[in-house]
Amino acid sequence: MEKVKRLITLEEASAESGKSISTLRRWVREKKIVAVKKGRSYFVAAEDLEEAMNGSDPVNDALLARLRELNVKSADGLTLGDHFDFNTLGETFKKGIKGIRYDKEPLRVMVVTTLGEDDHIYNDHYDFGKDFLIYSGEGQKGDQTMTGGNLILRRCQIERVPVSVVSKLERNSYRYLGEFNVVDHRRVWGNPDDGGVRKVYEFMMMPAIDGEEGIITEAGPDLNPSGGGEVALSDSDLLGEINELDNLLGSYSGESTTESTQKRYKRSRSLVKKLKELYDYKCQLCHEGDCMPEIIMKNGKKMVEVHHIQGFHEVLNRKFEGQESGDFVVDNSSNLIVCCLYHHGLLEYSSDEYRFSEDKQAFVSKDGKKELKIQVIKHEIRSELKKK
Repeated sequence: MEKVKRLITLEEASAESGKSISTLRRWVREKKIVAVKKGRSYFVAAEDLEEAMNGSDPVNDALLARLRELNVKSADGLTLGDHFDFNTLGETFKKGIKGIRYDKEPLRVMVVTTLGEDDHIYNDHYDFGKDFLIYSGEGQKGDQTMTGGNLILRRCQIERVPVSVVSKLERNSYRYLGEFNVVDHRRVWGNPDDGGVRKVYEFMMMPAIDGEEGIITEAGPDLNPSGGGEVALSDSDLLGEINELDNLLGSYSGESTTESTQKRYKRSRSLVKKLKELYDYKCQLCHEGDCMPEIIMKNGKKMVEVHHIQGFHEVLNRKFEGQESGDFVVDNSSNLIVCCLYHHGLLEYSSDEYRFSEDKQAFVSKDGKKELKIQVIKHEIRSELKKK
């Protein structure tokens, strides 16, 4: 006579197994366990649950096999597939309960992904065809913001700092999946099943392959920065016009008439426009293939800005005797670079206090530990303001 199985509710099964109810529902769909509906409740057999618990996790096991096949990098002292409980996870990386844990200096980041769990708040998933992980941003209620852990992941994207990825297998059980590079991010509408429609961040992470340097991504179609209809000048022609504008701006130094001021503003705007055209409305600090998302304005042009290497306030603070007499010209191409909104804000407002190094052709933080190297240079850039 066949033994009668002990039926328990999903809530009871969750309490006995330590698995979330969403995971148990997934197991039902995957036919790892069988659910029987009685009235308004679903029941599973305790024996089936025990057998499923002793089995493998198909999603995470398949992913680990794929990452080993790709030869994904591991952090020092770790091996792909290492297991942790909650306490050892905190000892190995950083203590806490958040999914994004980090140290700011030096920057070290670990994320806990819920792959294989049907979590209605976080919808992490791995694309086996293209080999990338979609990791949901931080924040369980309301619209997510670019703060805290989300801002740290954005910083990892900009500074190309790898992220340690750990998958939560079940309660108090975690598996190390290796090092990943954040290559992109976007803000999307979240799953309404979490209690309401909201905006969330999704970060695309690609496995860091051992023996490979950097990540190569396909660039999207480029838009004509002129908006169409205009014939683009060659770089040499643009540099010639920029040099002429530099000379004109220098000739107005020391003059304080209304007419000279108006001319200076007009020439300064022209200089900015020509510099942007010279760099095809692209940031000089962004890595090729890893640029900030483009902002296309209504006129069809890409939105970029120019940064003064030395602003007026810096010149005044240095108390140059010749500043008032016009020996130094702030609006000069050698004192300007073209940059995206993110890098412009970083140079202007970051607590790292970046300063330009002419020798390195890079912006270096005050403590000397960080560098933002200029990636594309078509015009002369100086650390000292150009004399007229």
